[in-house]
Amino acid sequence: MDVHEIIDELVIRADPSGAIFRRIDSARWVEALEAKLPRRFPVSFRSLLTRYAFTPFDAGGLSFFANMGNDSPDELSVAIFNDPIIAGATLEASFIQFARPVGGNYDPVCFDARRTASNREFPIVRLNHEEVLCYGRIRVSERVADSFYRFAAGFVGRI
Repeated sequence: MDVHEIIDELVIRADPSGAIFRRIDSARWVEALEAKLPRRFPVSFRSLLTRYAFTPFDAGGLSFFANMGNDSPDELSVAIFNDPIIAGATLEASFIQFARPVGGNYDPVCFDARRTASNREFPIVRLNHEEVLCYGRIRVSERVADSFYRFAAGFVGRI
């Protein structure tokens, strides 16, 4: 199934009322953000970011940062860098945060961009925030999904 189709289905399933997501023509800020990251976003996640504006939302056990193009604390381009200790450690180690677990847990949910991957479809992992904050080291607590594409496809029941 086409990447854009999977993302469109994720949007519909995550927001059946149509209150969270709004279709957009472009998100020029994404390229500026990617310039600050160790790698560009996965193609599937980029499809979400460049075709939809959205407030924070929950899907598949993850609480996603917003994509409204502003400077609010829960905005993706701001939230990644909100905690300088976590941002410094994760980005230096090639982990790109885009969410947290649902329920207020502070663990960063990241793309594991340490290795190259087809279409930059990096694995999604949850890192232990206490290991980063207390000991300055990265510890993967959980592999959430093989990629954002597979996460989205699983969420909409396509795998």
